[in-house]
This record gives sequence, structure tokens and C-alpha cells, in this order.
Amino acid sequence: DMKGVSSVPQLTTKALLAGNDMVLVQYNTANAVQEVLSAVKEGVLSEKEVEAKCRKILTYKYLLGLRQPRPQLQVSGMSYRIHTDEAKALVTRLRQASITVLGNHFGILPLTPVGGAPIALLSIGEGKDSVFVDEMKKLSPVPMECFRLTREMSEDGRRELVRKLADYRRIVVSVSGKDADVVAYADFLAGLDLSVPLVYAFFTSYRGMQPLEPALNQASAVVLGHSSEADIQQYVAGVIFAKVPAQGKLSMSIGSLYQAGEGSVITPGMKPGSIIPEDLGMKSNELHRIDAIVRAGLAAGAYPGCQVLVLKDGQTVYDKCFGIHSDKDTTAVRPTDLFDLASLTKTTATLLAVMKLYDGGKLKLTDKVSQYLPFLRSTNKKNITIKDLLLHESGLPPYIRFYLEAIDPNSVHGPYAQSWVDEWHRTRVSEHSYYCSDFKFKKGLVSEKESSVYNLHVADKMWLNKSFKNTILQKIARCEMDSKRYVYSDLGFILLQQVVESIVKLPMDLYLAKEFYAPMGLQRTMYLPLQKYSKEEIMPTAANDFLRRQDLCGYVHDEAAACMGGISGNAGLFSTASEVAKIYQMILNGGEWNGKRYLSEATCRLFTTETSAISRRGLGFDKPNLKDLKNSPCAASATAAVYGHTGFTGTCAWVDPEHGTVYVFLSNRLCPNVWNTKLGEMNIRTDIQEAIYKSLK
Repeated sequence: DMKGVSSVPQLTTKALLAGNDMVLVQYNTANAVQEVLSAVKEGVLSEKEVEAKCRKILTYKYLLGLRQPRPQLQVSGMSYRIHTDEAKALVTRLRQASITVLGNHFGILPLTPVGGAPIALLSIGEGKDSVFVDEMKKLSPVPMECFRLTREMSEDGRRELVRKLADYRRIVVSVSGKDADVVAYADFLAGLDLSVPLVYAFFTSYRGMQPLEPALNQASAVVLGHSSEADIQQYVAGVIFAKVPAQGKLSMSIGSLYQAGEGSVITPGMKPGSIIPEDLGMKSNELHRIDAIVRAGLAAGAYPGCQVLVLKDGQTVYDKCFGIHSDKDTTAVRPTDLFDLASLTKTTATLLAVMKLYDGGKLKLTDKVSQYLPFLRSTNKKNITIKDLLLHESGLPPYIRFYLEAIDPNSVHGPYAQSWVDEWHRTRVSEHSYYCSDFKFKKGLVSEKESSVYNLHVADKMWLNKSFKNTILQKIARCEMDSKRYVYSDLGFILLQQVVESIVKLPMDLYLAKEFYAPMGLQRTMYLPLQKYSKEEIMPTAANDFLRRQDLCGYVHDEAAACMGGISGNAGLFSTASEVAKIYQMILNGGEWNGKRYLSEATCRLFTTETSAISRRGLGFDKPNLKDLKNSPCAASATAAVYGHTGFTGTCAWVDPEHGTVYVFLSNRLCPNVWNTKLGEMNIRTDIQEAIYKSLK
């Protein structure tokens, strides 16, 4: 009969179906009984269910002795009989158990002062939180400066209040009084745009929070006490400083901010977050929106799992893992899990090597690539320079399907690829493309075992003849050339790898490990990760790969890189978000990391600032497209100084030197379906980057 639900049709039946054993009907019992009988006749409820509920209630009546006649209830003295010490203690425990902590972004609770600075306490209302104020003063390890906002305060007084609050590094807002009275303070609190974390304490019901939803958008944490009883006020103060526990959960949603079931756990003595974004000039509430963006992608199937990391001024302000390894492996993503970086390899590996050689005077940007690669000297590619390759202005095509050279054409029924499925073309690779599933490799090219001849590890029990690497290079040497315009090309970075190796006389993976990864302490940044780590520690990349005809985990997805044995200039590197971030922080630091110099400041400045005259591209790095934001790889708020790169498997790393930020996103969007394009369609990577910009004050 409650107004909130009384208009719902078939209410009694729905209540029983939801698990209730008793339904309170005050006004129209006959209709309610008839409704239940009809539900049984129609099969919505079963007689067995109704009988079970009846027997359950009768059992409790029996246990309570209600089968016996009861003497008339004695009303006099009832309050003394009810209000026992045990009952009062129970009520107190129940009230305390219902206290709910919402948000607690970045571990702002337990509240900890910054450098011994005082904490501000702003009381909203007519002074009904005095117990809370006194307890906060008692528990605070630093002076607690108290302010009060009342309805009668003038506009000048309110402006002066805001000015005073701006001097504090931590602010607690106490809200008490009647739920309806809270509305009077909604505009003031919504406009309280301070560069500090705000913690709200509500000594009202949840209804008191609803008018303040715009203000709570900016809150780092909310403690909902549900009432203003003295013991609750004391307890909430204890929760804020983690002197007492809180583990309440919302039984219903509050506006669009907090959903039913939410509630952060506070345990006595717990430690606060190591980094609070506000202490580094960022807003917690804006940065926290990354969670919702990422979870929307998970819900839509944009990727099974991902890692997101943000550095500000060299310190980690956001570092979270989401989702699982795959639909076949429900292991939660861990910070140590390795991802296939795809084309992020270009700047996280190959470009580092080129910068190092440039730094040491071992190559110049104007050098012709053929100076280092003799197989290009008699071709139309003899005049391509290092700079041409870095800017993607060499005239080389975007890619070549090298793997076709390994397939026996006589084993393919019809074309190798077509737009419909049939008995021969069953492997789907895009929305409208199916590849031949039953082809055979050319004789002598592939072996199930490694040997001195078959040493290019392509997949499980699949080793490619070492001669195929030369086949790839010769295909590049003989391919057609275009004019020197901007065309993003993987081939250029495959050639850059050959240049590096011809100079250093080492495979590129060993050179990078020697010059960068090992001395930087990077344990999980490498090519060929299965040489050191098990598949359980590596994120699966794709299912039923069309070329290798197996699930890929620990093997590079890119076919060209795979045919190079997994070590290539365009792809093949695996890493974690934290280690990728360290590489880009080193570059942002001007080539220095943990007191050791890896590159000169001048080299870092040149490679990160120079931009092509005809495209958005830099020297190896990608950059925002400020002239066409719709086709920019970055968020709309990204500045011209930003540099970084993206990867086909769902990765990116972006540095903003003007704001001192490094942003890394790693996912396995191709798992299980390589044709999954939701990551790009939902603008997840750029939306996260935009949230970072909005958090910067």
C-alpha cells in the first residue's frame, strides 16, 4: 500500500516472486488474495511455492509460541521493557553498520593532512553537527579549522568563505538538518570549485544527497550516516580517520552518481592512497571518470581486459587494471600481465634505438638508408633517407602481405580471400572478409621443430625457414614506389630495424635490452616473451589466427613481424603499462631516468618536437591532428606538443610535455575477434585522454 509501489500492477504477485514470504495488505485483502490465486492458475506462481511460504511462516509462529492463547498485552511499562541496554546496543550497532562510504577516489580516506597543514571543516546548516565537529577536532592529527555556512550569510560573506577555504589542502563538508532544507545550499556547493579533495559527511537520509548531485560530482568521498544521532556523528568522524570500520552498501541508487550495491570498505588502521591527484594539480573526480569509460568498453565487448596508467610530473596518479584475460580465461587482468604492443613497438623500441645511434653520431637523419643496406643500392629506393622513413614520407607502400610468399598457391581453392564464407573460406578476418582455411605452406618453409634452418618462431609448433627473412627484405626492395607524400608504412620501420642492426652488429632486441630495458630495470618489456614468461602471464591476443590457424598468446599478432621471427621494427614488443610509462617518462625527462642518462636532452627535444611540413607526423612519433580533430588520434584538448603512438591491438602511449603527463592504455581488443572495432568506434582511448585533460586544473 506504500505510494512508491502501490501503482505497480500485479504488485502482490511480484513481491512473492521477488522472495517475500509475507505481504502486508491493509486496505484490499480480497483483491490481493484473488490476485495470488489467479497467478497460481496462470502458472506465474506454483502451488508448491505458495505452500512453502505458508509453511515457513507457520513454522516461525510455532517456534515463537504463537499457537498458544496469549494473555492480553500489558501496555503500561512497555517502554521500560523494550528499551533495554541490550536493545539499545543492538540499535547502535545496526545504525553504525548502515554507515556507507561512497567513492573514496584514490584512497582519500582515511583523511591525512598534507605536510602538517590544517584541515578545514565546513558545516552546512543550523549547527546540528556539533558532536561531529568536536569528534573531528579530537581525532585530527593537525588543527581543525571550522567554518559554517547558513542561509542568512550574505553573498559577500559566501565569497569570503570560499576565499578562506581555498587556502586549505583538505576539506570536509558536513551536511545536517532536514532533507528538504539542504536544497538551499545546492548552488553554493555546486560552485565550490576548489583545487582540493572534498569529503562530504551526510547526517541526513539519502534523500538529502539528491539535491546536491552536481556538488557531489566533485567529491572525492561521501560518508552517508543516514541520521544525525550523536553516536552516528561520533562514528562517522571515526570512519573518516579510519579509527572504526565501515562496510555499508547502498540498498538503492542515488541519482546517477551512486548505484545500488556501492560502498567502499574502511578498516581501522588502513593506509590512505599514496598519491592524491589534487596534490599534483589534478581533480580526482574528473580522473575517476576513466573508470566509467573503461567499464562501458568492457560491457560493450570492446576488449576483454586492459591496463590504464597516468603519470603526472613523474608520479603515478592513476593505475588500474580492468576485465579478464579472455572469454576462455577469466583470470583478472594484473599489473604484471604483458600485452602485445603492436605498432607501439615503433616508438617504444625501434625509435629508441635510432635516437641512441643519432645521439652517438653513428647515423644522421639525412643519411641514405642504402648506405647501411646494400640490397637497396641498385633499386629505386636508394635515395630514401632515415628522416623519410621516420616521417612516413619515403614513398613505400603501407604494407606487403609477405605471408603469401609462404603459401602454396596450388593448395588454395579459389582466391585466398573473399567476402563470403564457404567450405574452403571459413576463417573470418574482418566484417566481410574470409580467408582460406585449408591452405598448405610451400615445401621446406615450415617445420614443427626448431633447428639451425628453422629458427623463426611464428607460433606454437611452427618455425619458419630462416631464409624467409631475406624474402621479406627482397620483397621490400622490389616493391613499387609512390611519390614522396605522407603514407603511414610498416615497411619503413622494418628497414629501420635493419639499419640499426647493421650499425650495432647485434639483433635489435639484444641491443635495446642492453642499452635501455635492462639498465632501466624493465623486467617485462621484451620481444619473444615466451622465452621468459608463461602464457598465464601474457594477455591472449587473438583467436584462430588466419595464418597460424591457432589462438595467439605470447606471439606477435602482426603477420610481417611474425614472419620476421617475432622481432621486427614495426611490431613484436610486449610490455606492461607501468614499464611503457617509464620509457616515455624517460623521454619526457630529456633522456634521464633514476639518475642515469640514456639519451641527450637535445636528441629528445629534436625527436619529440619536429613535425612534418605535410602531415601531423613527427620523427617516428605520432602527433595530434589539430587541423582535423575528427581524424586525430588524440583527444580534442591535446596540444600541439603532444607526442606518442597507437597500436592495432588496442594500445597507445601519449606524452604531454606542457602538462607533464604520460598516458598509457593497453588492451587486447582483437581477442577473441580480430574484426572487433568497438574500441575505435566508442572513442575509448581518446575519451580517457580527454578525461585526463579535464582533470588538469
